[in-house]
Amino acid sequence: MTAFVEISTGEPGIICPGHIVDFQKDPSRTFNEISIKQLRNYQKLNNSQNTIAFLREINRSSDSAIARLKYGTEFTGNLVPTGYGFPFEGQSIKYSPRNIDVFSLLNSATAVYKIGAESGFTQGIISGVEVDVSIPNPDGRIRFENVIEISPIDNLLFCKHGDSGSLVFTRIDDCLYALGMLFATTSTGYAYCIKINKIMSEYKNLKWLD
Repeated sequence: MTAFVEISTGEPGIICPGHIVDFQKDPSRTFNEISIKQLRNYQKLNNSQNTIAFLREINRSSDSAIARLKYGTEFTGNLVPTGYGFPFEGQSIKYSPRNIDVFSLLNSATAVYKIGAESGFTQGIISGVEVDVSIPNPDGRIRFENVIEISPIDNLLFCKHGDSGSLVFTRIDDCLYALGMLFATTSTGYAYCIKINKIMSEYKNLKWLD
């Protein structure tokens, strides 16, 4: 599952990983039609066509992109999907409430979760909250700073290739809170996510959909 937001026009949109939209080949394509497998699999969009959303803006420093949902597309929002037997099903995933600083409560023992297109619901633990990492891409390597590092539990992979864009969240006092967007993994099972507050701050008038 990915994150739903309200974009600057007041329409519903999604946060997705920048590297999946192949933006670099033609930077003038600001309204690319894109298909997000994670949405179709778990978030019950009713659109039967390949096109799920239209790309509006991309930010390479956070490997993120914002896309507007296609008109008439129904969606469940930032809720843990129901009907799959996932833990926390039907619960809302919140973003940056004023009465709690989620990131100040994170430590090396914090459990985190995600629901990926390829690996489904998995759990990991945080192994770093201000990690700098260099990720390979076709043009070389890109350095990302101050990201969250997630390690597997009992040698069970937290994610697989194809899970990029999954919303990573945690549980505090019986509430679920968004932490970031999964964007990279390693062969040893470690995963990395861009902090959600960084992504939200990089786009104008972006609002979390409750």
